Amino acid sequence: MFVLDENTPREIAPLAWMLGQWRGWGVIAGSHAAPATPDSSGESDQNAPATSADSDDVPDQMVIEEITCEAVGTQMRMVTRIYSASSRVQSLDPSASTEEGLAALVEQDLINEETVYVSVMPTTQELPPPGQFQTRELTASGADQKGLATLWAGVSMGPRVRMISDAIARSPHAQPVEEASRMFGLVAGELMWAQDVTMVGAGESITSISGRLMRIDEGDAVTSDSARTPSNAAANHGGVDAQDSDD
Repeated sequence: MFVLDENTPREIAPLAWMLGQWRGWGVIAGSHAAPATPDSSGESDQNAPATSADSDDVPDQMVIEEITCEAVGTQMRMVTRIYSASSRVQSLDPSASTEEGLAALVEQDLINEETVYVSVMPTTQELPPPGQFQTRELTASGADQKGLATLWAGVSMGPRVRMISDAIARSPHAQPVEEASRMFGLVAGELMWAQDVTMVGAGESITSISGRLMRIDEGDAVTSDSARTPSNAAANHGGVDAQDSDD
């Protein structure tokens, strides 16, 4: 059972299970990794719909992911870093655990970083007893280094969070994301998450990125040529286990 730190601001108590540092691996869909379509001037046309060539010719990309969640006043700040990775194995089982995935990948360059500030909407309800949960509404805002800024609306229910884009602003060189949604959940001590996006003109959403991460200690060693293998902190932390959400 998760134990709330007495120093955690009451305002973000429903998100306390996310606080800390997480590291793991994931996949960026080839269709989302496809470059923007150049226009006649040679510049990228970010409003052009994706074509089959854009998505079919680009393989899925294995990546290493880091997520750091910390209390900042009455908000939670979530910083997500995505690194490209090379593989030590010919193929990596999609169901591989966090430790197995990290052991099979070699971290390379930072390819994206995003900072999001999450607020839990006020309520007059008392905090539920230990082991019980109540649905809470969330708002969030954030931006990444690739030129996407998003306002989010969402809900939390125990160790699960759903977020849906309320508004998206794009720089001229950002990918043409029209709508986005995210899901986070704690399963057997691992942080699972996925993002679905709808691109301009595409009509259908795709899972653009997903990941599974383990909680790590601040003092864990960092190496440059391999994944920073997490310790057993997740097992000893007393995190809340959750079953997969029903979609």
